[in-house]
Amino acid sequence: MAEQLVQSLATDFDPRKYKDTFREQVLALLERKAEGQEIVAEPAEEPRGKVVNLMDALAKSLAAARKGEAPQAGERRRHPEPERAAARTARTPAHRRRAASRSKR
Repeated sequence: MAEQLVQSLATDFDPRKYKDTFREQVLALLERKAEGQEIVAEPAEEPRGKVVNLMDALAKSLAAARKGEAPQAGERRRHPEPERAAARTARTPAHRRRAASRSKR
């Protein structure tokens, strides 16, 4: 079935359907330079964010877990199981009450 889908979408390549805009921009730039205009390059894009080495981050995380250290700032921290269980227990009755009232409607 996948092969049929690909074959139904496949067509012969016709280069006349496509326009080389990069080439046109370079040629226009060369013409302006030949006319004597000063060409100023646009500033490069700023880096989008900090690149994190995942292997280093994993090694630090494993080392901290072995030592029993708390997570560093910005890292997620899970609540210890007793707190999570207590929070779950505290909200269960209200949750059950809402569910019961809905079923009676």
